[in-house]
Amino acid sequence: MKKGLPKNLIIVGVILLVLIVLGYTIQNFLLRKAGEKAAENLIKAQTGMDVDINSEKESVKIAGKEGQIEVGQAVSWPSDIPVPKFPAGTLTTSSKTNNTWLVIVKDVKKEDVEKYISELKKEGWQAKNEVNFMIELTQMEKGAYDVTVTYDTSSNGVSITVNQKEQ
Repeated sequence: MKKGLPKNLIIVGVILLVLIVLGYTIQNFLLRKAGEKAAENLIKAQTGMDVDINSEKESVKIAGKEGQIEVGQAVSWPSDIPVPKFPAGTLTTSSKTNNTWLVIVKDVKKEDVEKYISELKKEGWQAKNEVNFMIELTQMEKGAYDVTVTYDTSSNGVSITVNQKEQ
């Protein structure tokens, strides 16, 4: 008589273990997706706006007639914003409401902001106002648009707001 477990019993045990792990993974995926869908429907019912929640990418996108906002780690630079893309840091927020865009970028160095403002000037943006007290704020204008670049030295974050001027 051989010692140890029979070969068939080991195979059945491995198959059961694989099925348990697979079932757990599928269950978590389905529960996460169901939770996302429930939250999307709740927000849409309250606001009338389309919502896309992606917990895998840790992001939320809300869109409606007036505009849209994206928050999280899968945020994209607005394609129609009339300023160049900020080249440094990590984009965390992007929104457009009517004729106003807002982007927020984290993990930014002061030198990155200075380079960006120089780039704006090269593209014809004219400085209107600068404030350097607790934050560094630069307001500029070009044609039908105003831009405000605000750098928070304590958080190393920058916000860029572009407004279309009232006509």
